[in-house]
Amino acid sequence: MRLIVPEASLLNPRFPAAVVAGNVETSQQIADALYLALGELAGSQGTMNNFTFGDDEYQYYETLAGGMGASRHANGASAIQVHMTNSRLTDPEVLEARFPVLLEEFSIRRGSGGAGAHAG
Repeated sequence: MRLIVPEASLLNPRFPAAVVAGNVETSQQIADALYLALGELAGSQGTMNNFTFGDDEYQYYETLAGGMGASRHANGASAIQVHMTNSRLTDPEVLEARFPVLLEEFSIRRGSGGAGAHAG
C-alpha cells in the first residue's frame, strides 16, 4: 500500500493550522479506511468518543475509554482507550480536584456489547 498525503492537507497540515483534538477523530477514520482497504473488519468504531467541557477559565478534553468489541477468538477490552492511547480515563478524584465538577457515577456498563460467543 502506498499513501500519498499532500502538503497543507488535513493529514499533513502546515503551521499554524489548528490541529488540537482533531487528531483523535481523524486517526480513527484513517484506521477504518486502512482496515477496509486491507480487507479487515474494524473491531468497533471509527470515533474516539470525545468528551469536552469548559469556559474561559477551565477547559477539559478526554477521549472516553470505552474499550472495543470482541473478536472471533476473544473477549473485547473494557474501560481502556484501545484505539489511540491504550490508557484509561482520568481518575474521578483527579477530575473533581482539578475542575469545578462532581461526578455522579463512574462505572462499567455491563452487557453493553451485546450477546455473542465472546463479551464485548
